[in-house]
Amino acid sequence: MSRTVNITEEIIVVSEGKKDIGKLAFLGNDGKFDPSVIPMQSVSISQCGVNMSADLSIPNDAWTNVTWGKKEYDSAQICNSDQKGFTVDADGLYLIEASVCFEINATGVRYIGITKNGSFIANQDLLAAPQLYYSYLPVQYVGRLKKGDVLQIYVYQSSGGALAVLSAPHGGIDQAHADGGGQPRFTLTQLSN
Repeated sequence: MSRTVNITEEIIVVSEGKKDIGKLAFLGNDGKFDPSVIPMQSVSISQCGVNMSADLSIPNDAWTNVTWGKKEYDSAQICNSDQKGFTVDADGLYLIEASVCFEINATGVRYIGITKNGSFIANQDLLAAPQLYYSYLPVQYVGRLKKGDVLQIYVYQSSGGALAVLSAPHGGIDQAHADGGGQPRFTLTQLSN
């Protein structure tokens, strides 16, 4: 079923607060889209990331800072990392992403959270641990960061005993990650200055 859309002229301004950070142009030529009138520029993404190099035992009923491996990449020197987290090297708007995978255990709850300078800024919970799958927990946050801000990932579990966060889960994590692709990660992407 075809659909006709008449486009005349429209400019959509993308803003962050009071600052315009981009424009999308939808221009028409008698109702026909003309891509030659859209200004193009190259975009580079600044990103750094770490993965987990060894399983980490998480005690029952205690928030625990995740220990990461060495920095895997840093495309524009936007962060310093140690095994406990990132220190931001440049002011900007950032996307922070992290994920962990707890071993299989059907008891209790699981949490993951992002802290900035010691205070939680985002978290994700899994209120009922699955019986047949690993507990995969992703978390994301978009926000302004300043040079020197320290970012860390904390996890919590209440299985009744110590429970491992796995560095390389084998087999299916859950129905959505049946290929076993749930390796823990922690990435920082600079979206703008």
